[in-house]
Amino acid sequence: MGYPESFNEIDGWCQELRRTHVGEAMARALENRIEGESDPHRLEILNWFLANAHMAQGNQAAAEAVRRRNRTDEIYRWHEEWRLTRPGIDVIPAIEDRVQIETHPLRLQALRYLLAEEHRERGNYAAAEAAFLADLDANPDDPMPLIRLANQKLNDQNQPEAAMRAVDRAVDVALRSGMFRRKALGVKARTALALGRHAAVEDVLRRILQLTFTRGNLDAGAERDFFDGLPQGSIDGDVARAYDTYCREHGVETTASQQRIDEFILASARQRWLKVARIILDVLNTCKRGKIDIRVDDITKRMCALVEQGKLEAQGNLYRPRHSEVRLPD
Repeated sequence: MGYPESFNEIDGWCQELRRTHVGEAMARALENRIEGESDPHRLEILNWFLANAHMAQGNQAAAEAVRRRNRTDEIYRWHEEWRLTRPGIDVIPAIEDRVQIETHPLRLQALRYLLAEEHRERGNYAAAEAAFLADLDANPDDPMPLIRLANQKLNDQNQPEAAMRAVDRAVDVALRSGMFRRKALGVKARTALALGRHAAVEDVLRRILQLTFTRGNLDAGAERDFFDGLPQGSIDGDVARAYDTYCREHGVETTASQQRIDEFILASARQRWLKVARIILDVLNTCKRGKIDIRVDDITKRMCALVEQGKLEAQGNLYRPRHSEVRLPD
């Protein structure tokens, strides 16, 4: 049973349970089922429902305690602490050592992701690709390793043909598993746009319009940057109108231009140091209220450009938003 099917089965069970269980009784029933569950993905889903049950009772402390059970959070906390307390020591050997001794599949998945990102940050794209592919081998129904690899080929290495090969594989996995289908198709559309293949972008739009969703189909929200990047009249008019309507119905009416992103960043910045993560969150919230499509990568790129232009000062690696800061010049 895949993730969408597991989520929907547990969701249905919870809906039935709510007919006879409320408050603490609901939480106890979830705890009892968690005790008898061994599958890591189903445990993750059950803990999500349990945390929500605690939040519904106003018990935030209990909800946070449940969220701390998340096996991947433990890895990310360890990684963050390492970078904070050992700034002069390379973390890659430490990650590789943990990969060798780790047995839990979700923690291994988190470690491979961190390993790939560390290599990518250093420009060692071959090593990053190897980490992505190792994760794919271990999780053949997860399209995210291939999506990340395609993004690396497209955005970091400027190899759109190689990106297309990776994202075609990602789309196949996404459609088979029901996970991140819209996200994979969006990356394919951006890659096709970079290659000038407007017919391929049109095909992606048609496929996105045909997707149906359940609560278990994890995915990105509606995106339109690749649609707005198309030359006027380059695709079928009916498809263009249908996709524009689709995006508007999903709360996205336009794509943020570079100028608007810069304006949002500078409006959020102060003359005191603020975490890059805080600025990104502010910009995302502003765009959500304005029904503007934007991606985190685009915010980070514009922040780097503003630093180069002298409109912002920075300390730390801006691509690590929790470990870097920016401020307005005096």
